[in-house]
Amino acid sequence: MPGGMAANGATASSTVCVQLPPDQCPGSLQQATALFSRFGDIARVDMTLGSTTGRSLVTFFDIRSAEKLISELKGHAEMF
Repeated sequence: MPGGMAANGATASSTVCVQLPPDQCPGSLQQATALFSRFGDIARVDMTLGSTTGRSLVTFFDIRSAEKLISELKGHAEMF
């Protein structure tokens, strides 16, 4: 979208907040990388809130990878 805006009107970002059910949350950085790398090259994964909130922050090098993750994990992922 023009002007760095996402389709929902939010500012576009290559960082995604992902909240998965407890039985699907990655337990390690290696597991998170394996899970999310299918969407694109990962710049950073932050799992510090994972144990208390079940959320992980995933930053991609390319915003299209973030958009792909959000599209595929509807209801579990949003721009951050």
